[in-house]
Amino acid sequence: MAVTTDTSAPDTVAAGGSDVPPVREPEYALWAILAGLAVLVVLDALVLLYFHHDADTAVAIIGAVDGPIAVLVSAYFGMKTGTAAGTASRVDAEQARVAANQQTLAMAAQMPPEAARPVLRKLGIPVVDN
Repeated sequence: MAVTTDTSAPDTVAAGGSDVPPVREPEYALWAILAGLAVLVVLDALVLLYFHHDADTAVAIIGAVDGPIAVLVSAYFGMKTGTAAGTASRVDAEQARVAANQQTLAMAAQMPPEAARPVLRKLGIPVVDN
């Protein structure tokens, strides 16, 4: 008698092994870009209005103000990309683990019980001895 099991991995697997719908976080990327650009435009305009007679000072102040804002917006995108990649990797790893576990159990179901018990014990799967 052959035992068949479904070895397909679920679409989304939580860390606990249960199926959960994916959580969509709101996208703030466009708002971060627009806010950064708006702040830069306002600050640069104020600097140019105040220091219109001294171009060297205006350029120095604009560089000192624009640099940190650009760094902060870039850091936001870097962290967002890193977090998204880490989450995707974790979900993929969990799906692979579940699929491997299901395949191992399916193979063990085809083995004679005497041969399957040591393999299952080595994998940390609880086994009941007769």
